[in-house]
Amino acid sequence: MNQEDPDFLCLFFSSLKLNAKINSFLILSDSKGEVGRTNIIKKENNCIYPDQIVIPFSPDELYVLRLYQVKGDLLEVNLYGKISFSCLEILEGNELKQIEKSLDSNNSSDTLCKIRVRAIPFKDPNSVLCLQLKANKLKNTEKLGKSDPFCVIYRKLKGGEDWHPVARTEVIFNNLDPVWRKLYIPLYKLGIESPEDPLKIVCSSRHVYKTPKLMGEMETSLTQLLDLNEKEFPLIDPDKLKKKKYTNSGTLEIAICYDVGLPTFPELIKQGVNIKIIAGIEFSKRQGTLKKTSSNHSTDSARNIYRKSMESLLSSFDDKLPYDCQIQGYGYCAKWINNEKKSKKEFFGLKNGELDDVTFQNSKELMKAYDEILEEKNLNQNNTTDISEFLQYLIDTHVTKRKNPTDYNIILIFCNNYLGKVKKIQDLVIETSHLPYTILFVPLRKRWIKLDDDNVNTFREIELITNYQNFHFSKVTGDYLLNKKKVYAKRVMADILPYNEFPNFSPDAKSNLFNLIQTYVVEYYYNFFL
Repeated sequence: MNQEDPDFLCLFFSSLKLNAKINSFLILSDSKGEVGRTNIIKKENNCIYPDQIVIPFSPDELYVLRLYQVKGDLLEVNLYGKISFSCLEILEGNELKQIEKSLDSNNSSDTLCKIRVRAIPFKDPNSVLCLQLKANKLKNTEKLGKSDPFCVIYRKLKGGEDWHPVARTEVIFNNLDPVWRKLYIPLYKLGIESPEDPLKIVCSSRHVYKTPKLMGEMETSLTQLLDLNEKEFPLIDPDKLKKKKYTNSGTLEIAICYDVGLPTFPELIKQGVNIKIIAGIEFSKRQGTLKKTSSNHSTDSARNIYRKSMESLLSSFDDKLPYDCQIQGYGYCAKWINNEKKSKKEFFGLKNGELDDVTFQNSKELMKAYDEILEEKNLNQNNTTDISEFLQYLIDTHVTKRKNPTDYNIILIFCNNYLGKVKKIQDLVIETSHLPYTILFVPLRKRWIKLDDDNVNTFREIELITNYQNFHFSKVTGDYLLNKKKVYAKRVMADILPYNEFPNFSPDAKSNLFNLIQTYVVEYYYNFFL
């Protein structure tokens, strides 16, 4: 590598002159497997994808970028075309450090379709913006009580007019002078090529059953945020500017803002951070009764999709964590018949139903206990799948009351594609977003859903509902949180996902999931070890 070569590249993508307005997304792969993917962009033939992917600078590595089309109302996904490129090819292409390549497609009408890849070279992917916001004298939007304000930080996409959310504060209830917790935003996520590039901070009031109501907004830049002499900005509601006496809707104060670096995952492990795995398994009647061979929990291992998925995924923690990994195991949406003391709760420990004895030394022990449940068939299965009470119990028991303050809990929910009262789950996650845990849902049904604007936007909001995405479906498995009155699993086809054969996870999928978890842990504990 030459002295002037960067250590990393942050890649931005856009598609040009697609032959129709389609729903599309991109997946980038190297010789080892998938590197990253974008979210779905709806009904565009000239797309600017808001998601960026960071790759190490490797002159000899050949990358393949595939464009997939999501067709119709149901999520039928087809390969639309692909291009290949190298890091040197982008950097040496032109002064803008971007390339345009025609799609390699089987469709003869796609000859004019192109993909543009733009790169921002940089040295340190762990460089982050530490930002703390404070609002003063916000205008109340509530008739009874006070507003529940939160802020979302946006960046403007290069070459477009859209603003893309990159970070969100927590909600502070009933307060017009809120002070939010610090945000740690990786600089590459801001997509900033110049410190003068526009950013926007929007302050809104959370409403339980309605869209958040705008309180005020401000446009700024990284230079302005880092300026120690300018710390307070007016929040403006554009709809009120025509009023004669209107000045602002309050002010936003930049309490702390500086450029810092994140520790690495191995460094955190050396400093005492310990990963705890909690597995929750759905036993509702939706999965079929245990006595039937057609059940998703069938004793026939060839039919049991839960066993295949759990064994495949949980074993990755046995292999990858640098210490013996203990796993807690629960079942939910069923009552343990032989345990009268715990029978009122619709969840139980996998060891004889006891909630105070749920720890296994590894995934093999957990799978053995699971198999014993299937053989004994001593469960009273419930029809519903409302798991909010179960999640509340897990958070209270393992997160809030954790013995070691540096324990980080990964809650894996192996479930159907319906979760029940999603609003209760959202509220729970918002209230506990400051705690060290991540929930990852692993839906185990190949069901398609309608691709709905409101649903997709809701996912993007919920993904940003806490600082570090404590609540969402795993991008590694292709599952996203979609919400109106129900939650469904959005799944693309198995040959695109890192599944080898549904519901098994490929080595790439397990590696990507572990990398994702490392990111959560690093970002959360940065503040802890300051």
